[in-house]
Amino acid sequence: MMVSGQAGHIAKMVALMVCFVLWATVVIAGVNEDLFEAAKAGNLAAVKSLIAKGVHVNAKDKNGGVALIAASFNGHKEVVQALIDKGADVNIKVGNTASTALMLASQNGHQEVVQLLINKGADINAKDKTGKTSLIIASALGKKEVVQVLLNKKADVNAKTNDGKTALMVASESGHKEVREMLIKAGAK
Repeated sequence: MMVSGQAGHIAKMVALMVCFVLWATVVIAGVNEDLFEAAKAGNLAAVKSLIAKGVHVNAKDKNGGVALIAASFNGHKEVVQALIDKGADVNIKVGNTASTALMLASQNGHQEVVQLLINKGADINAKDKTGKTSLIIASALGKKEVVQVLLNKKADVNAKTNDGKTALMVASESGHKEVREMLIKAGAK
């Protein structure tokens, strides 16, 4: 009889622990979402407050996004700086394409964020799942100022995508003549 009473007590304790873990998971997920949304919106005060409360800077939201990616994509330099200062991984890859913060800042023409990420150690030649680098992405979209920053920082001007395209090829295909000339001047073949 004593064994059955202990088993019931143990079962209750296990159930209580499971409930706590589930509750903590929901709370943490919500806080991670809050950090992502604050970074996306450029809300520096909220980002700093959430980090001060212990939210991990590399925590993923419900869709797998991270705050640094959101801030970089939207050009929020001060938020990017704050996240990096608190240990955000400048080379973290997310999403189906395995994009980095540098790739997304380059895509959207956020020159100052691109410069900051590179200065803080972002891999300038990192590739996504299709083999695109930040330079290839910026060249395809005609982001001249970003292309210049990447070239100044010695991005591989002849890197190729998985299907063999270079920054020069994609700039030419997209009709970005000035970018094409910049790439040729930098040694693109």
